[in-house]
Amino acid sequence: MSAPDIINDLFRLDGHVALVTGGLGRLGSQYARALSGAGASVALFDVATRTSPVVQRLIDSGAPLSVHLVDATRREAIDREVARVAGLGRDDDLAPEERAGRVAVVRRALP
Repeated sequence: MSAPDIINDLFRLDGHVALVTGGLGRLGSQYARALSGAGASVALFDVATRTSPVVQRLIDSGAPLSVHLVDATRREAIDREVARVAGLGRDDDLAPEERAGRVAVVRRALP
C-alpha cells in the first residue's frame, strides 16, 4: 500500500454521518464535497432553499447527502433534525443514508 493510500485510509468516514450547518452556502458545500468524498453520509442543515452548484453536482452524482431546512440558531430545531438524521425517530420516509452510521455532534451552548 502506498503512502497516499495509507493516509486516505486513516481519514475515511465510511459509516459516519456528518452534519454541516450552512451546508448550502459556498463554504458548507465544499465541506459537503470533502466529507462525502471521504465516505461520509452528509446532512446539510441550512435556512436557505437554493442549492449551490457544488451541492447540485453532488446530488446529481448520487452522493449520499440530504438537505434539511433548519435554523441553526434554534436549539430545538437542531435537536429535532439531529434525532431525525440519526434515525432515533425511525421515520419511514428517511432515506437509508439518513439512518446509517453514527452521528457525532459538537455543539456550542447558545446564549
